[in-house]
Amino acid sequence: MESPRHPLLKLRREPTEEIISLLESVTLGTNGAQYRHLDTRSRINEVDEPIYLSLERNERILGNVTFCQRKKHWYVRYFAFQALLPTTGKEHSSSKNSKLKTALNGYFDDVLSTIDTGGGIDAFYAYIDPRNSKSVLLSQTIGFEKLGSVITQTFSRRRPKSSKRVARIIDWSRISEIHKKQNQSRLFYFENQSCKPPFYIIENEYGQVIAFAKIHIANWHIKRLPGRFGGVLVKLIPWIPIIGSLIKPNKHSFIVPEGVYVKDDDPELLNELFEGILALEKKKVLIWWVDPRESNYLNGLNRLKWGILDRIIGRNMVDVVVRTNTNLDKENLFYVSGFDFI
Repeated sequence: MESPRHPLLKLRREPTEEIISLLESVTLGTNGAQYRHLDTRSRINEVDEPIYLSLERNERILGNVTFCQRKKHWYVRYFAFQALLPTTGKEHSSSKNSKLKTALNGYFDDVLSTIDTGGGIDAFYAYIDPRNSKSVLLSQTIGFEKLGSVITQTFSRRRPKSSKRVARIIDWSRISEIHKKQNQSRLFYFENQSCKPPFYIIENEYGQVIAFAKIHIANWHIKRLPGRFGGVLVKLIPWIPIIGSLIKPNKHSFIVPEGVYVKDDDPELLNELFEGILALEKKKVLIWWVDPRESNYLNGLNRLKWGILDRIIGRNMVDVVVRTNTNLDKENLFYVSGFDFI
């Protein structure tokens, strides 16, 4: 279907083969880490309530932005418009780029008011690496502003310790009430993705759930690691015994948790949960994208051993950016979906 006000752009509910091929080819990041998702073709079928907005010319797709419709907040999951990316720190707009930016801005304005939504929405939101100057400039060009931050926290073990208390389940009802109580007041909370298995739990001797997390498994091709020497380090990894056992640049497979809950914010319980998940999934690395104000993260920040990757690549912040016509509460915690980063 074609957007009636913006003939440069076409809207679809399903991705075409050309859209999938475009998204598979995208390398994310510039100044920091650089990586490519290896699961895009299968992952795209899991996207919740998608709309594919594409720039097309002569039946060829030149770019795509994919929205996840989450009630009053739409997540911008994919953004692959190469024609819009500036080549320097300053904006250099050709006539073609200017028309495209005008069309995109018009579409955002329409959705924030009444078009296509039956009453408008409150906000578009996305995550951007602040070190990626091109993405930052692009987001500002189309009206996005920083609302807050999410931290990227690694947890690694060469030999993760198994726990008899950590169990894999698929029954959402076992944890749904605790999960909703903890998260439903948070900004950008939605249930569609969070209630899909698998889940990992820890129960006490009375059968009460005292810790849990929903997980995803991701596979990346890593071209560059964060940090000043990230480009050199990624080439040396195969020759470094300890790190080489944790990171496989051509296919780095790792766990991504979300909705993490531990009773009383107990760091030992968090460690048991994360190590137990790694052991059962036969993985060595977990990457947790989390609001840095989250109590169970803060309580474990200096009391939990995060592993050697934490010491080598550190903790990196990601900007939460929004385009909105309303006042969003900056003091409110974010619900961070791990799925949105993979």
